[in-house]
Amino acid sequence: MGNGRRAAFVALVVTALALAISAVLTWARVTAPTSGGIVAYGDVRPTGVNVEILPDVATSLQPGDLVVAMDGRSTLAWADDGATLGPRSRSRSGSA
Repeated sequence: MGNGRRAAFVALVVTALALAISAVLTWARVTAPTSGGIVAYGDVRPTGVNVEILPDVATSLQPGDLVVAMDGRSTLAWADDGATLGPRSRSRSGSA
């Protein structure tokens, strides 16, 4: 394989990987449970995180609410394995 073909092949592989990663992250964003809140970066407390609300989103959260658990798991547990993708056991014992 010549240098031109090798460069084209590398570009194709990198593009395919970028598209695959983008698809996985989009799928995770669409299927993950949410109440419309976003984490206010830098406002992390030892017991949870304060949230800001996206505009035009109907949610039971209020600006400044302290979220201590999501989907039955503490925010610390989510942070500990935040880089891990995959299904988790979902016990629905209450709301966020």
